[in-house]
Amino acid sequence: TLLNNFINSIESANVDKEKYIKKMEKEPSDQYGISIFGAIGWNEPGGEFISSNTNRSIRYRRRVYTILSLIDDNELKEFSNIISIAGIYESLLATFNYLGGAIDNSIDFLHPKKDALDKLDISDLKKLKKSFDTILSTVKFVSETAKQILLDYQNDKNLIKTDTSKLRSHLNTLYNQIKEKVEEARRLEKDILSSKSF
Repeated sequence: TLLNNFINSIESANVDKEKYIKKMEKEPSDQYGISIFGAIGWNEPGGEFISSNTNRSIRYRRRVYTILSLIDDNELKEFSNIISIAGIYESLLATFNYLGGAIDNSIDFLHPKKDALDKLDISDLKKLKKSFDTILSTVKFVSETAKQILLDYQNDKNLIKTDTSKLRSHLNTLYNQIKEKVEEARRLEKDILSSKSF
């Protein structure tokens, strides 16, 4: 049923979230070779780097790892180098963090209320489920696109490995697709969090 599918989807997403929270306990000191974490800081006076061990920096990295789930840990360094060469690492990782936040906040809102979902009107239930499903499918799309960036580079698709300007152009195109989808996911997150139905 619609209700059971929705509850299963919330529970499954929560299990994934918990898995990555646990994974952070085993994060290596070199942060899987993603040195760009040490080049991005919080945009405020005295803001620490994302590589720091503050709660918000750990959460940021966890969200990035979650989005990069289709890339093997031993290839994260290469992915980091690719987006660094292309000069889009800060905006791309920020977008991953925003998307990770959208899924985190939606799970945190829905998971404690999953047993009350049956109290909703069918139209409200459908709307909530559609919003959540779209956020999940955006995570899948962005994860697959990140993996594709790595594969395209490894295979030197359209000479992007040997020509930095072609790499930049290729990644900017993909980044714009990602950004558009993530903006939509963030709008849907707001819809979920503002749900007064239950």
